[in-house]
Amino acid sequence: MDFIDDGSLTSGETEQDRREALADKGFTGTLRGFLDWIAELLMYGGLVESEPQEHPLFRGREVVEIAMITGGFSTDEHLLSRIFRDSFLLRSWWESTHAGGRYVYLIPTSSLASDEEREWLKPDNGVFEVLARARSVQLVAPDGSTSYLPFVYQGGLELVYRESGDWLSAEGPKGSLVVRPWSDHPDVASTPSAAVES
Repeated sequence: MDFIDDGSLTSGETEQDRREALADKGFTGTLRGFLDWIAELLMYGGLVESEPQEHPLFRGREVVEIAMITGGFSTDEHLLSRIFRDSFLLRSWWESTHAGGRYVYLIPTSSLASDEEREWLKPDNGVFEVLARARSVQLVAPDGSTSYLPFVYQGGLELVYRESGDWLSAEGPKGSLVVRPWSDHPDVASTPSAAVES
């Protein structure tokens, strides 16, 4: 398919084709621009933004609740699941996911007002999972306290999050974060070195 740069449809192309092609290019710009871009690309779903409010766990931190909704439409489902999977910073503000394709984020108002430009979503390359290496992981508790889990294995560590419990329960999803030595050998990789329950 050939797309015209101004975003208009070419002959034989549907609106769905146009939006999918634009989404495949990814997005670089401000956070506000990224959210506007998402809202424009959602075909049947939408993006709902609340008034600024105090963060429910971190006193004194003002946030805006952003709900992204797919409406059950496959193109919207693909876009929002890709954003959730690949946009690490946006995922760090993730609050909850609900049946019916509703993703909720609590985004600091200072970040929304920022003019800083960055690559929020890379062009789609068909890769489902990305592995990264780090020297430590910072764990943040609901009370705001933090601790670091250093990686001391020469070959690196692998983080695996396993969910348990009911997503729709009053307590919310529960799971465990398992940290284990990185290895291509299945016997070593199956032995956990530390676990953090959530």
